[in-house]
Amino acid sequence: MTGLPPTNLASQSYFGQGADATNPALGRYYQTSNNLPWMVNLTRTFEYPIERNDISKAYLKFGNWAETAGSQYTDWYQNKAAGYRNEHAIYKKK
Repeated sequence: MTGLPPTNLASQSYFGQGADATNPALGRYYQTSNNLPWMVNLTRTFEYPIERNDISKAYLKFGNWAETAGSQYTDWYQNKAAGYRNEHAIYKKK
């Protein structure tokens, strides 16, 4: 969802907080300075990281995908090959 402008209900007071590099004048929304998004919309099943774990610690190619605007590792969330996942950081139903 990176780059999409907020609705009129969003509070712009959060822009620029923490690692957010939102800059409405440049049409830059909801991402860090190195293009990591604050939200991802997937159309497939997603095994999410254990709560409070950074997604890039569970999905090891996520950062590369985000920093290249999605041109590399387009399968970052579904590929189970070596080097793609840290299974210990992904939530599993008990």
